[in-house]
Amino acid sequence: MRSMAFRPAAPTSFIARYLSTQLHRKVVDQTNLSGAFDCTLEWSPDMDRLTPPAAAGEAPVGSSDPGGPSIFTAIQKQLGLRLYMEKTLIDVYIIDSVDRPSDN
Repeated sequence: MRSMAFRPAAPTSFIARYLSTQLHRKVVDQTNLSGAFDCTLEWSPDMDRLTPPAAAGEAPVGSSDPGGPSIFTAIQKQLGLRLYMEKTLIDVYIIDSVDRPSDN
């Protein structure tokens, strides 16, 4: 079981960045919530269950595991938030070429 306590209080943008590192995917905060929140999130870090629902309204994957909830179920049950996959535009930086610095 993995646990993360957001204390002192954290804004939802920080929670989204934390979830991005846990899920190895970009998590975008679309809650429109302001302020900071004290909360604790506990979930089972089973890598096979890191697939969110495909659309809003679908049941989270792995919600009935006896070893603990998936991160998606934990977010919904413990924080009252929901993660789902959605296509959106993100910034991407492309390096076309690299030159060695001159001796000057």
